[in-house]
Amino acid sequence: MSSHPLSDGPLPFRQIMDAGLMSYHEFACSKSTLSWMQTTGIPMDCALQVVEQCVGGHNVIVKVWPKEKRAPS
Repeated sequence: MSSHPLSDGPLPFRQIMDAGLMSYHEFACSKSTLSWMQTTGIPMDCALQVVEQCVGGHNVIVKVWPKEKRAPS
């Protein structure tokens, strides 16, 4: 049985994972890291939107939107 970093457990706090998604302006992180980023305003010039919850429910795929563009509802 193989392990998968996005479904086996939460990624380490403050770690984001490219997972080949950066060309789509998306990254994976734990829910606690996302909350930390939203609370501290990191990144300052971008808005963050959860676009998918990973299998296992520990991590999320997050889309990065420039603040001048509004994320779709």
